[in-house]
Amino acid sequence: MKPKLLLLLLLLLTLSAQAQIVNIPDPAFKSFLLLSSTTNNTAKDSNGTSIKVDANNDSEIQLAEALAVYELKLNNSSIISMEGIASFSNLTRLDCSFND
Repeated sequence: MKPKLLLLLLLLLTLSAQAQIVNIPDPAFKSFLLLSSTTNNTAKDSNGTSIKVDANNDSEIQLAEALAVYELKLNNSSIISMEGIASFSNLTRLDCSFND
């Protein structure tokens, strides 16, 4: 009984860790991330392939989704604050030119 309970607890902790939402208070920054797609080259993964940051389409950016991003192009998007960018800890390239 105890091993099953321990396994269930571990599973629940793993799921809750994956569902951590990244706080992105700047509406322009969040909107730009949510509008990323596999065709607009806003975000790329470790292979350089364009990706949709909000992979599960819930209009939030989870930590797991942020960690999948290795490149971001956020130029000309009226972003005022980059708060939340620290959660994108796998970033190797960031282009945020021509913003406020």
